[in-house]
This record gives sequence, C-alpha cells and structure tokens, in this order.
Amino acid sequence: ACTSTAGNASIDPSNSQASIGNSPQTAPTPTATATPTPELRITTAEQELLNGDYDQALAEFQKVITSTNDALIIAQGQLGIGKLYYLQGQYDKALEQFNWIIANFPDNEPQNLAVFYLARTYDAQQNYALAAETYQRYLSLGAGPLDSEILTLEGDALVNSGNLLAALPVFEKALTTAVTTKQEPLKIKIAQGYWQTGNMDEGLNRYQEIYDTTTSDYTKAQMDLAMGLIYRDYGQTEEGYAKFQDAVANFPTSNDTYQALVILIEEGQQVSNLNRGIIDYYAGQYGLAAQALDRYMIDNPNHDGTPHYYRALSMFKMGDYQGEIDEWDQLIVDHPSDQYLAKAFLEKSTTQWNSLNQYQAGAETLLEFVALQPSAPEAAQYLFQAGRIYERNNRPDKAAVVWSRIINEYPAAPEAYTGLFEAGICYYRLGDFQKAQVTFQRTLVLATSPSDTASAALWVGKSFLAQSDKASAQTYFEQAAAADPTGYYSIRARQLLDGQAPFPASVRPDLSIDLGSEMKSAADWLVRKLNLPAGTDLTTFSDISNDPLFKRGDLFLKMGFVDQARSEFDSLRDEFQEDAVKSFELLHYLETAGLYRTAVLTSRQVLDIIGMSQLDTLKAPVYFNHIRFGVFYRDNIVAAANDDGIDPLLIFSMVRQESLFEGSIVSSAGAVGLMQILPPVGAEIARDYGWPPNYTDSDLYKPPVNIRLGTHYFKKWLDYFNGNTTAAFAAYNGGIGNALEWQQIAGEDPDLLLEVIRFEETRNYIRYITEYYEIYKSIYTHP
Repeated sequence: ACTSTAGNASIDPSNSQASIGNSPQTAPTPTATATPTPELRITTAEQELLNGDYDQALAEFQKVITSTNDALIIAQGQLGIGKLYYLQGQYDKALEQFNWIIANFPDNEPQNLAVFYLARTYDAQQNYALAAETYQRYLSLGAGPLDSEILTLEGDALVNSGNLLAALPVFEKALTTAVTTKQEPLKIKIAQGYWQTGNMDEGLNRYQEIYDTTTSDYTKAQMDLAMGLIYRDYGQTEEGYAKFQDAVANFPTSNDTYQALVILIEEGQQVSNLNRGIIDYYAGQYGLAAQALDRYMIDNPNHDGTPHYYRALSMFKMGDYQGEIDEWDQLIVDHPSDQYLAKAFLEKSTTQWNSLNQYQAGAETLLEFVALQPSAPEAAQYLFQAGRIYERNNRPDKAAVVWSRIINEYPAAPEAYTGLFEAGICYYRLGDFQKAQVTFQRTLVLATSPSDTASAALWVGKSFLAQSDKASAQTYFEQAAAADPTGYYSIRARQLLDGQAPFPASVRPDLSIDLGSEMKSAADWLVRKLNLPAGTDLTTFSDISNDPLFKRGDLFLKMGFVDQARSEFDSLRDEFQEDAVKSFELLHYLETAGLYRTAVLTSRQVLDIIGMSQLDTLKAPVYFNHIRFGVFYRDNIVAAANDDGIDPLLIFSMVRQESLFEGSIVSSAGAVGLMQILPPVGAEIARDYGWPPNYTDSDLYKPPVNIRLGTHYFKKWLDYFNGNTTAAFAAYNGGIGNALEWQQIAGEDPDLLLEVIRFEETRNYIRYITEYYEIYKSIYTHP
C-alpha cells in the first residue's frame, strides 16, 4: 500500500495517482472492558445468536447460567440455549431444553416463549398436529399483540396435518385481529379452505369478495382462476370460462392468467390473439407469443403498434436481434403516432449497441428520434443516451458534441447540466484541457447545489493543473473544498490541496465507546434542546412501550422473527417522524436490540426533527454519531481488516454503504448480507480463501463469515490494482471486467477514473464511501 504526504500544502499531481486507505498508521485502540454483568451477557449472547456465531453464543449463555442466582436470568440463559439448538436443527435437544424450562420456570416470560419455541420445533419436525396443539397452548397463556400471527401458524399446522375443517375456524379467528397487511392473505386461505372442504358456495363467495376489494391485479387474476375452477367443478363451464376470460382480458402479466389461458385454449374457447400473444410473452412462451401476434396482425390489418411492440420483445428474448429490429422498424414506419413509438427507438438502439455491437447505429437511432420528435418528453434523455453510446464506443469527441447539445436545446431538462459536465470530462480525456476548462467554468456558473459547485470547481482546477497553471488550480481547489464540506468533491479537493491520493488512511483510530453513558448524556442534551421540564427521563421506553407497533416488534424479536420485527419498527419510526422524544426512546431500544439499520436511520431522524443540518449533525452529542456511523460488529470487522492489512474504518464505511449494518438484507440482484456478496461470488471467495469449512450459501447471512469473505474479496482487488483503492471499489461493486476497462480509459488519474465509470450506482458507491470514511476518521481518530 502507498502512503500519503499528509500536510504538504502544495499541489503535486504525481501524488494523486495512488490509493492509500489500506491500513491505519497505528492499530486501533482496543476497548477496555469490565467484567460483564449477567444481563449484559444475555444481550451479548442473543446478538451472537442473531449473528450465527453459535459457539460464542453457547459460551455466553453458559456463563450466564453459572454466574447468577437470579431465576429469571437463568431461565433466559436456558431459553437461549434451546433457541440455539433449534436454529442448529438439533430438534430433539431443543425439545428437551424447552420442556425442561416449562417444567422448572413456571409463570414467567421465558416459560411462555419456551412453549412457543416448542411449537416451532414440532413444526420443524413436521409433527404438525402436536405443533398446532402447542400453538394453542401458547395462546391460552394470555392475549398478546401477535395472537393473529400465532393463530395463523396454528391454522397452517392444521392444514399441513390434513385437518382442513379444524383450520378454518382458526383462520377466521385470526382474521378478526389481523393487521391490514395480513388480512388479504388470510382471506385467501379461508376461501381456499372452504373450497377444498367441499363448501363451494362459501368458497366462491369469499373469492368474489376478495376480487371486489383487492387493489392487486395479481390477486384479481388469482381469484378469477380459482372461481373459474370452482364453476367448472360445479359443471357451470360457461360461468367458469367467463372468469378465465376476465383474467385474460385484464391481467396479462399474471401466471394465474396464463393458466386460465391454457384451459381456454385446450377446451376450444375463442381468445383474442392479441391477448394470447401478450400473455404468452409474460409467461416466457416467446415463440407462441410471436405466432399469436402474427395471426392477430393478419386478421386485423388496421391494428395499432401494440402487437409489433410485444412481437419485437419476443424476438429479442429468443435472440433474433435482426428480427427484433425489423419489427421495431415496422412499428416506426407504420405507426408514427403510436404510444410505443419512443420505446421502439430506444429498444432498437439498445439492441444495436448492446447486443450487436453496432454503436454508431445505436446512437444514430436515438438522434433520428430527436430529429423527428424534437418536442417529445424523451428527447433530452435520448440525446444523453446517444452521447453515452458514443462514449462507450470510445468516441469521446462525438459524445462531447451530443452532450453539449442538451443544455442548448433543452436547458430545463434534468440531463442538461449533467450532459455539459460529461462533455467537459470528454474534452479532458481528449487532452483539450483549455476547452475542458471553459466547459467546467460554464457548469460552475450554472451550478445550483453545493455538490455541483464543488464538482465543477474541482474539475476547473484539474483543467488548469493540466495546463501547468498551479496558481489558478489552487484557487479553484480551495473553492471546491469550501463549497460542500462533507461531500465527495470537497473532500477530494482538500486531498488534492494536501497532495493526497483518495482514501488517506486514518491515524491512531480509537474504537472505544460507551453507548450506555453516551445515551444518558444525549438524553440530557435533548431535554435541554427541547426545553422539556427538568428531570424528564428519556432513558426508558415509557413513552413508546404501549404503542401496538412497539409491542408487536418487541415480541416478534423475542420469537426470532427478526425481519418482521424490523418491519414493525420501521413503521414505528415513520409514525414518530415528527416526535423527537419518542424517536430518541426508539433509538435507544433499537441500538440495544441490534437492529442497527433502523437505529442508524432513527438517529438521523432525531437530529432532523430538531432542525440540524448535515454539517451540524457532526457536532451533536457523540451518541448519535456513534450510532449513525457505528462500529457495529467491531470485533469481526477489526479482525478481518487487520488480517488483510486494511484500515478497519474503511471497512466500516464500506459495510455502512453496502447494508447499513443489516445482516439479513438481500438486494434485488440477490447480493446477501453485510457486505452484499452474490452467492456464486461467495462460493468463489470461500474456495480462494479456504474458509469457512463446509461453506454453503446460507453462511453469507452470518456476519462473521460475510465480513471476512467480503474483506478478503476487497483485498483481492486492492492487490490486483496495486493498492489503488478507487479501482478496487470499482471492481468490488461494478465487476472486474468493467473496472479494467474504466482504468484503461483513466490511466493513472483516480479522479478521472471515477468520472468514466459508466454505472451511476458504482460512481455513487465510491463517492458515498469516501464521505463516510472521512466522517468515521473525524469521529474515531484523535490528534
């Protein structure tokens, strides 16, 4: 890893080429810890259980049991061991443990929870009748905030045991207290139950009621299919066909509609070929879709552009790119005023450059649209995309011309300012630094936000520096540094002024914190800030503990339903978005419960409610920022970072950006856990690393595993790019193939590397981590 020349006030462009945020100049100061109390050990053990570190959790629970005579705490420890056995799939041991607790610790919360976990264990063993009986036993202990959910579990167990008739009244009872979001799924279970037990009239009535009240097209299609099948069972085929036809005519994207379509076709019913083609497309039957749409167009010569649109999409899915383009051309020529005209140009262009490598043609297709439809709402967007296509084809000269057009022809468009900035980057890449300077000076005049001011000024400075005008460069870097103090471009400008590469390492980080005492100080500060009566105690949950959402979330958490608990607390946070006191009490609970993502958001919410700016929030009591920029999973992150020679604060910044410290999060792309690792990549890292033994994809949900694999993977790219942290982050987030291409364009300039990254997500990823890293260093390092 390279090191910086911190403190050098001159501008040295040769120093801006390496990345250095690898390892701190001294190891983090360890946290001094007193002997933990049994209560703290319970909290620690529960967190280790949540993290999937079962060995450590078991050790902590066993220490609890042997370190106190308090029956309640002992019961909590024994319950924790039972939960551990349950999570490990050691169901016989779990049953023995839960039954022992029930027999030896009557009339307390651990006993009640042991009954619930006993039911869950029977469920896991597929002993459904006994599970249902035990869920009912839990409910008999007293009413609670999750009775509807427990009744639903009981009903499901009865269904799985084959006792549908007994399940129906259980589901009906569950419905009476169900929260709004759970009512429709319960109604569907009840309707299915009536149908499957032979009460077709009641089943039909219930399905129709759901159809009439739902706002979901997918649910309507599901109801149409179910009612159609009931009518067919009754022998009322025409009524059944009518339900199937309703789904076909109105809900083409649903798989239930596709099933209805198949029945209609197999039984010789007439179906519109247009509807049939669209439904086949959404069902993945692309060949059948194209055939049906061909028939429709032959039978209906005065059709609009719709059949061309879906036929072109079907051809694309089948890999017939030229056939797709021909279809788009037919739509464009024959239907010049159609609703799908703009999409036809865009889809044609995308296939040309992305699938056929015809970049010039792809850009010209979009420019043709702008020429034909200059007033279209898509015109500015298509100009920007045409510029991007030229840039992707390594023609920054053409890209700059197109991007510069946007601000002249569509000055009010969202793409106008960005297009001009991108044009400046292109001129800089081409070595026309004077033209780049003029272009960036124009963006500086037009900037409307601190971030835009900072980015424009930085690039004016870099353009002057490239022309060997260090004095002018310094002036603009100073302007950039002052414009947006916590933003990426201001941070980067300060680094350039100091002769530093991106991600300069922290010095003497100190990760020792005491959230307990800090919370009390923050509570006192908030009392004064809000002018609350002297002596007001904000260190308890008294203002929120009776809220139904709080009760549900708290019990969900105790029952091991972490995602459901988080959902309740997210709703509670929204409910408190104008109440600083309740938000603060919720923050305290969330932090101690290990729900870190929601805690981070709630911490900022408190500061927002009392009117603090982004810069001001960094001056708030340290409790808030020790949560907003927390060192959660500290032992795991510090150990993994030190093993790979990386500054732990950089990994904390990375985890904050990836997941906000939520270990169970899964992205839309399927990336898992704290460091957002795709399962195939996780398997690759585990093979490369030789750890953990017997790795499976589910290990990614365990923070200790996810952190170590993610850190090792990042280290792999740091080594690959010779310590260039910006390039390593580009590879981690955007893929190694893309990162190599971007680095080849940028050469040794890390600032240019960021700008030529073609994925907005990856550019923002690097910017945000830069911002977080500087904040982490400001909080956890001391002179």
